[in-house]
Amino acid sequence: MFPRTGLPTITAAALILVLTAGASQAGELHDAVQAGDAARVRELLASGADPGEAEPQAGFTPLHLCVYLGQLDLAPLLVEAGADLDARNPMGLSPLDLAVFVGNDQAVSFFVAQGAGLEGDGQSGPRPLAFAAGRGHAGIVELLLEGGARADAVNSEGETAVLVAAVAGHADVVSVLLDKGAPIDVTGRHGLTLLQRAAVAGHQDVVEMIVAAGADVQARTTGGETAHALALRYGHRQIAESLPSDGSASAATAAPRALAHPPSAGEAVAWYLANRGWAIRTRDHLLAMDAEDFGIVPPTEPGLANGFLVAGELGGQNMVGLYTCYHGEPGELSSAHELAGQMEKSAYVHLAADRFRDGPDCHYLEAGARVDVNGVDVQTLDASPGMPAHAYVLQVDDLRIFYQGFAVAEPAPLAAELQKAVDAGGPVDLAFLPIPEPGKDLAPLFALLEVLQPAAVCLLDPNRRTELFPALADEIRSSDLAGQVFAPRFPGDRLEFTGRR
Repeated sequence: MFPRTGLPTITAAALILVLTAGASQAGELHDAVQAGDAARVRELLASGADPGEAEPQAGFTPLHLCVYLGQLDLAPLLVEAGADLDARNPMGLSPLDLAVFVGNDQAVSFFVAQGAGLEGDGQSGPRPLAFAAGRGHAGIVELLLEGGARADAVNSEGETAVLVAAVAGHADVVSVLLDKGAPIDVTGRHGLTLLQRAAVAGHQDVVEMIVAAGADVQARTTGGETAHALALRYGHRQIAESLPSDGSASAATAAPRALAHPPSAGEAVAWYLANRGWAIRTRDHLLAMDAEDFGIVPPTEPGLANGFLVAGELGGQNMVGLYTCYHGEPGELSSAHELAGQMEKSAYVHLAADRFRDGPDCHYLEAGARVDVNGVDVQTLDASPGMPAHAYVLQVDDLRIFYQGFAVAEPAPLAAELQKAVDAGGPVDLAFLPIPEPGKDLAPLFALLEVLQPAAVCLLDPNRRTELFPALADEIRSSDLAGQVFAPRFPGDRLEFTGRR
């Protein structure tokens, strides 16, 4: 998954799957574009082919396909024939957005020169500037600004491009935007200033730039915390030392304390990870759930207090990494696997079809399997939301844990399998559940909760939209289907579970 790009509803895996599928189910004009056949494109357009026709599965027009396949020499032909520069597919992407996504400077320049919209559609689609800022494309950010994009514009989540870049750790982009007059005194969707969000994210060079630009270092959140206090809370001691002290004591010591002095049987500490997964420390194990970095720029001082797994902090743990779906994008950091040689013990559980890694410590399981992995009883369930995905029922150190990485539209099959697991082993202590898409019926989620009867629920989202968590948490609390509901705001936020009450 990509980090905070200004387009939180799109993940790399989902987009690549859609693009690939779309390219294979197109009409004649799409086929000609895919083949790079300019003569055939001209012939079809001359005979009346619709340059704006969207293929049926992904809704991509021939112009989208030009960008994706790098056939930019065909784009002028389509534009001259009347192709809509701002046509959007069901994911909200215009051809310019797609050019930003793939980092194609030439395509961005072409669409800007042709007059493509620079402020999004005002609804669910991205804003190209914030999208480019979150992807770390400093050159494209400059192209968009030169083309007329506003440095103070907000994206569909209410955040400026400089805030998106600051959180993602792209210092070169932050520098460009600050030089172009990007505002430093506005708050984003979490109600924090640019400096406060940067202090939470923990990139020291970014914080220094924002301070030098004149940010108010004494500004406080609604909870009374300064940037200094936030830096301490999320384990960024160097940043805290660079900011004026407000007398706050460090609250980040809980991570090493829980590792050195683990919880008792039936208890756990769970940290929300930077990639949207969770790390769960039980009495004898550290469970790393969907723990991958996927291109995320790590903070200056990474650690569990800010949602990262690092060897220096985790050495000596008995770690079991479990994955709910395919994790193998080009360039992924494979953070959990890279820790293997530095743990006391380590093992990894993947889908059976995802044999992109190998080794005696890797377990590739079909849905419906049940195995012991380094003392963790692992049961896999099919939780596919349109692509292969597992959910897990885990029995570990007197705890029963359910983990689901992706929401399912039809909960009945999963609920039926869960019911069998609950009938055999009892209700769940901790449930880690994905949020439904905004506006979707909550009934599937509540159906699972009725089966699970969890003592505590931790929310997650493959697209890291933590701003959606509080409202859903309130809905779950009002349903009385869970004893405790934890809605993290930022990576490193943690739940201390002291047992079923």
